[in-house]
Formats: sequence, structure tokens, C-alpha cells
Amino acid sequence: MAHPRPHLATMPLDRYKVLTAIQDAPVRLAELSPSRHWRHPRGVQARALLKQLQAEGLIRRIYLHGQQRYVTADWQPSRADIRRHLDGSLRRTLDGCLEWTGGATQRGTPVFRLPCGDGRAIHVRRWLYQDAHGTNLSPTIQLLPRCGNDHCVHPQHQTPRTADQYQRGKLVTPAQCAAIARGARAGRRKLQWDDIVTIRASDLLNKQLAERYGCSAALISQIKRHEIWREYTATPFSGLLVRPAANDPPTRQRHAS
Repeated sequence: MAHPRPHLATMPLDRYKVLTAIQDAPVRLAELSPSRHWRHPRGVQARALLKQLQAEGLIRRIYLHGQQRYVTADWQPSRADIRRHLDGSLRRTLDGCLEWTGGATQRGTPVFRLPCGDGRAIHVRRWLYQDAHGTNLSPTIQLLPRCGNDHCVHPQHQTPRTADQYQRGKLVTPAQCAAIARGARAGRRKLQWDDIVTIRASDLLNKQLAERYGCSAALISQIKRHEIWREYTATPFSGLLVRPAANDPPTRQRHAS
């Protein structure tokens, strides 16, 4: 994007010239008026003209590099625009890290939204890594800062890893354990006893049954092997000879252990 153009403050404020200037590069209101006073005649005229062009759908207002600018309706930021936009939220530390000071997800992943009005969230770490190395990472690849700083987005400090490698060695919090347990219980509640009997008597593949009942093929396999939803038709002591099933009552599980 070009630097501020001094001639904008002196050119005539007509539709054609202002629209041509905005098509050339994003324009700030301060570039169209030599004075920042709200009631300055040229400032009033510039605001009225920009408002009219907005109402006609020819231009729109965005925030780029932390400043309000006017661009054409179909404007898209270049890589240089995005890089300058990011540089305003980067802070270099004494140990060489580049820390992100902008927005982040609930998990703390640094993200930003493109200044083009579509609301897309872009991962800062991934974008900077791809820009520095001139490559596109696969969606299955995640970046892990080997410097140990979770806020660091320096491209040279990132190690590409698969999702499994990224999570390996991380501690599972009690909240994550509870979420996993809730998901498992919710999956089992979808099936009734009549469904279990039908699944075990069916000759269909596990994948076909999983699609029919809205569960995983692994769950269908466990049901067929009687690892879960076990039938208690033998003696009262037969349950002590095998490991407890998922639908065992707590007392039976305690005695079986």
C-alpha cells in the first residue's frame, strides 16, 4: 500500500477524483482535509462525499494498521497490507521471540481478522510461517513454538507437527476429562436395548451400522464383542470372570476390580 499522498488534501473534492484516489489505495479522512477540526469546511465536505459514496455501495470503511480508512467495495488486502497490519501487534523480547499482543482464541491461539469485512479469523503463527517460508502448510499440520513461549509467533521458532504429535506429552486437565466423559455418555445414550439386539443380529458391516445409528464403527464393534451393553443371562457370578462393561452398575464394577 502506498504512503499517504500529500496532494489529496489540495485536490478538488468531486466524486470522480475521490473515487479514483480510493481505487488507487485506501484513503484516510485526514488525507482529504488539511485540518483535523471537526467543523472545518473541507472536512465537512469530505465526510458528506464519503458518506454518499458509502450509501451508493461504491466504497466501505475498514480499520487497517489501527486506523480508519476508506476502500472500494471489492477491495482485498495484499500480503504487504496484512504484514503491516500484523506488525502493529508484534513485540520483540530480549530473548529474540516475537510475541503477539492482539486477539486470541479461548485456547490462547494468536489470531487476527482480515481487514476486508468478511470476518475470517486467521492464525497469526501459521500465516507468518507460510509467508516466511513461501509454502502452504497442510491443514493437518500444527505449529509448536520450540522456544516454550506460547505467545511467540516468530517463524524461526516454530516446529511443524501433526495434531497427534502436537498433543503428545500435554497434560489433560480435569475439565477436558469431564468433557470426554460427557461425550462418551452422550454417544451411548443414543442407543436403546432394542437397538443393541438388532446390531448384534445384523450381518451389515460396522461402518454401515454406524451410519444408520449415528455412532462410530468402533462403538458398533464393542457392542458386537459384548464389551459394552453386556447381557446378564448367565449365573450371578459370571460377571466376576471378565472385566466390567460400561453399563455395569458401580457396585459390580467395584467387586470386579
